[in-house]
Amino acid sequence: MNVLLKCLFLLTIVTPMILFRVDSIYKICRLGKKVEKKLKKLCSFLDDKGASTYEAYDEVEDYVRMERHLMMLVKYKLIVLDRCETEAYRKIEFALAKLHMILEESEPMNLFEMQDKMKLEVIPAVINSRREMNKIGIVDWDEDLYIRLENE
Repeated sequence: MNVLLKCLFLLTIVTPMILFRVDSIYKICRLGKKVEKKLKKLCSFLDDKGASTYEAYDEVEDYVRMERHLMMLVKYKLIVLDRCETEAYRKIEFALAKLHMILEESEPMNLFEMQDKMKLEVIPAVINSRREMNKIGIVDWDEDLYIRLENE
């Protein structure tokens, strides 16, 4: 009887997870935590190795790709919630345009041009969009990490 109750209990827990999709806000929260961990690793990497190498640029680019994925999820959530006229939506659109420019640009650039664009255009756009996402309460952020990244 005890085994039957345990099986029934597990079945009631597992069945909804199989039948229903995970809510997008859960995906946003989970990815937000992953992005923050990646940012912590990136800041310590840049402190140790410096920011003037191809390896450092590759690490920053990996982080920016994760951040872009997070912004896309938040953008779609704002569209579903009919919040397309908010400041957060506009900042996300601007940051995504900057990210597309640097990540998908067809012309090859040298390392210094890529680093300049990343530092002067992309990172500030990402920080502004994260700030707005935090204001509306959809994504938490550690402002000190982003300030460290901006100063690197």
